[in-house]
Amino acid sequence: MRAENMQRLNFRGGVADDAEAIFEVMEKSFRVEKNSDRWHSWYNLAIRDAERFRVLEHRSRVIGVALITHERLCIGSCEIIKGDVGEVSVLPEFQGKEYGSALMHDVVQWMRDNNYDISRLGGYSIFYRRFGYVPFPRRLVEFPIEPANVGANIISIEERFRSPEGLRGKVRPYDASRDAVRRGELYQLFNRERSGSIVRDFNPNAKLPKKILCP
Repeated sequence: MRAENMQRLNFRGGVADDAEAIFEVMEKSFRVEKNSDRWHSWYNLAIRDAERFRVLEHRSRVIGVALITHERLCIGSCEIIKGDVGEVSVLPEFQGKEYGSALMHDVVQWMRDNNYDISRLGGYSIFYRRFGYVPFPRRLVEFPIEPANVGANIISIEERFRSPEGLRGKVRPYDASRDAVRRGELYQLFNRERSGSIVRDFNPNAKLPKKILCP
């Protein structure tokens, strides 16, 4: 990037008035179909959480954005701060000209300056490894909920996953729109006090909480 272009760049935290510009960058960068689920989700994200974004301005115009979400993790008897980076976007006319790299350098430096311990980012690993990110395997176990073929018979989902005697309820497919909150609550109950569990910060726009350092 030319030196004169660098001089025209401004990196800063997002504010509420940036919401429309943040959404425009994400929408155009990823060419999201209007009125699709993602389109509405990103619009609501920009309106609700503009202050969680780092924005890149060129000649006073927002041309790039990146979302930073912080969480506290319990690691043994310690707490560390993790920054999740997402929705890294640059307007199409500025792509391929190192503006995205400049934005990511700012994001990484901002997290260092604000005492983040680790960061996670999902995306094109060849691009992001230049900023210090390394591939990390995802580990999960899937339990498909579907009917089972047993010889000439088909066992229904209700029969396969019948609740234990005396336990009321039934098994059904997960529905994010109605189950997300309860899923988070169950996650907390199951992982409480386990190493690697999330310590919930219910106000993601608040200042970073104090860490409990290892002795």
